[in-house]
Amino acid sequence: MFDEMKREMAWLRADPPGLRFQRAHARRQAQDHRHPGLEALKMVLALLMVVGGLVLWLVPVVPGFWLWAPGLALLASRAAWFARLLDRLELFAREICWRLRLCRQFLRPPRQE
Repeated sequence: MFDEMKREMAWLRADPPGLRFQRAHARRQAQDHRHPGLEALKMVLALLMVVGGLVLWLVPVVPGFWLWAPGLALLASRAAWFARLLDRLELFAREICWRLRLCRQFLRPPRQE
């Protein structure tokens, strides 16, 4: 199960912004469906990761991002509407970051539509 999550995170990093989570969802749908109990366990694990990461985010010393971000990716691979929402949020966050000049050395300019 953890090898699958590592592989999925590598694919997410390789996919272009604005399509990352939708492609993850498409990859997930193309796979053979496993036992429903295992799928439910993965959903519960993803929700616990998100909630745990947000709780840890409140503690100033612990970086909760490393827990809630993979949890969101895992949720997006299971629900198409959530994948579209995260892709839109990523583009919005990149646009804000670019306009505020916070991360120009790390990111490419946002795409022009």
